[in-house]
Amino acid sequence: MPTPPKNALAPLLEYQQTDIALKKLLAELNKNPEVKKLDKTKEEFSAAKQAVSDSETEAAVIVAFFKQAEVYYAESTKKIEELQAALAAIPEDELAGRKELVSQLESTRDRLSNLERKVIDRRKSGEAVVRSYRDAQDRGKKLKENYAQLKERIDAFKKDKEPKIEALQKKLASMRTSVDPALLERYRTLAADGKYPPVAESKSMDAGKTFTCLGCGLSISQASKSELLQGGFSNCDNCRRMIYKI
Repeated sequence: MPTPPKNALAPLLEYQQTDIALKKLLAELNKNPEVKKLDKTKEEFSAAKQAVSDSETEAAVIVAFFKQAEVYYAESTKKIEELQAALAAIPEDELAGRKELVSQLESTRDRLSNLERKVIDRRKSGEAVVRSYRDAQDRGKKLKENYAQLKERIDAFKKDKEPKIEALQKKLASMRTSVDPALLERYRTLAADGKYPPVAESKSMDAGKTFTCLGCGLSISQASKSELLQGGFSNCDNCRRMIYKI
């Protein structure tokens, strides 16, 4: 990159100083621990909401079972009464007919006993579903309250920072016309590549024999050193930052 005019350094450094102040404020917004808490609260609320939905689905299945069980119980009870009446009407010496009715009675009673066991199990499941539903409802209510409180604090934090951010953004926009276009483009490229700050000072620790880029901490080449000594401005061969010497 051609050596920029000597008077180009000051506007560039002033632009970088303002840019650093802006990025610091933006980082404070993004790294606000309350934001992480808010995101976690949202996730937990979604989980509680899903738990409520799952409980409602399970409850619907259990209710449907009890409705079917009620119908089956009524039908089985009626059938038992009919079999008992039929058995009472058959003479005791008609063994084959009585044996068939007794077999049907026992089979129906066995199925009814099995149904009663299932009803007991489903009742326990139903009680567990109700507990899960209530727990999820209570948890969701508390999380909703926490979310509102966190959001209120975050909004207040943003309200305090946003005017300062807006002022710095306007200042940067107005400063762009005073920065050398080639340097500004180079600055933006380095910033986009994560080389921050894009402009760093270079100092000599051995009476001018070698110079070190304070951006990466490594020594620059002799060619960059010559350019730095002649024009006060160059590029670091290692990190590619723009470097200057006061």
